[in-house]
Amino acid sequence: MNLKNKFVHIRNYTQYSLSKGAIKISDLIKKCVDQKVPAIVISDFDNLFGCMEFSLQCYENGIQPIIGCNIFLKTNNYDSGYILLICKNEIGFKNLSKLVTISNLENGKSSKAFVTFSDLKKYSDGLICLGGGQFGILTKNFSKRNSSETGRIIKSLLEIYKDNFFLEIQRLTKHNNDYENFLLFLSEKLNIPIVATNENFFLDKNFYSSHDALLSISEQKYLDSENRSKSSEEFYFKTSEDMYSIYKDIPFVCENTLLLAKKVSFFLEEKQPSLPKVDLEINEDDLLKKKSISGLEERLKLENLGQFENKKNYLDRLKYELNIIIKMGYSSYFIIVSDFINWAKNNNIPVGPGRGSGAGSLVAWALQITDLDPIKFGLLFERFLNPDRVSLPDFDIDFCMDKRDEVIKYVQKKYGDLNVAQIITFGSFQARA
Repeated sequence: MNLKNKFVHIRNYTQYSLSKGAIKISDLIKKCVDQKVPAIVISDFDNLFGCMEFSLQCYENGIQPIIGCNIFLKTNNYDSGYILLICKNEIGFKNLSKLVTISNLENGKSSKAFVTFSDLKKYSDGLICLGGGQFGILTKNFSKRNSSETGRIIKSLLEIYKDNFFLEIQRLTKHNNDYENFLLFLSEKLNIPIVATNENFFLDKNFYSSHDALLSISEQKYLDSENRSKSSEEFYFKTSEDMYSIYKDIPFVCENTLLLAKKVSFFLEEKQPSLPKVDLEINEDDLLKKKSISGLEERLKLENLGQFENKKNYLDRLKYELNIIIKMGYSSYFIIVSDFINWAKNNNIPVGPGRGSGAGSLVAWALQITDLDPIKFGLLFERFLNPDRVSLPDFDIDFCMDKRDEVIKYVQKKYGDLNVAQIITFGSFQARA
């Protein structure tokens, strides 16, 4: 690809910038393909929710994915504001993940999520930093205070990120010439690369009214309210030609976006689920066989199904299922699920009988995961798991809502906090019929 006069958009806010961004990742990638854009950055506010989806779709379409996040920097000496952190490599992604976690879970417990200069110093490796933009800490301090204090913030960030710190300028409807001249002067004086950026909240210019309505809804205010966040007609994804035209007097600020992209050599890849080891001293396949056979014997006694003919059908089915489960490497999965379900039952926490395709497994019935006899009701194991289905099987389990947290705490304590996560659900605005 010919990179001459190409521009890399560094600030793009997707639907994962909840109630702020209005860009769907699939639409963003399509736009990049149509405009032959070599690389693109995701820069959502306070989270990395969309980075896996973004990275995979970029990779599939031959575009370089660049993962970033806008994080709120809280300071005691200056006005607080956002900085944009971008991952250069895997170390940078781990450090950015750590900073996002700190901002939301530790610092932001009772207020807005934020990081401090101390946090940035501790987790700076592998990260590129930009502090400008419409909502950036540099822009905020220049407009409210003075250039000398903004210069001190720049020097503080430069001390942390060194040659991975970039200045940025924006020319929106009303741009501040004094601020722009100040940044260009410091860029040359301190030898800091400077890039042009645009605040991209939506893809096409005609989406402005819709985005403005989104901001109004998010703050629960009327469109004509004076004291609310408002969108701009310039907050859309401009072409490379548009950006070079806007900065025709200083084209190097557009060229430098490619320089930033070249510093990045990282993208996320999907990995197969990695299950925690159940017992270091016992082979998990042998343990599953042992528990399944003894569990089936107990079930058959309770159901009065111990006659020879019936028993042979059950044992044959059990052997068939175990062979597939072991071959696909899911022994520990069945053992773990059985463990916390039986713990719940033994601690008087109501558990549902089993829903979905998991009810078709005899091994699940033998291990007390489900309470439906799949042979009696003619349920198929293959709907739940078969050699052609390579994804991890999914048991639909219902716990009493009042005591559900007790089960989660048990699993966290037994298998480790880092091995247990809950699935997130993202809210979105949709048209109603």
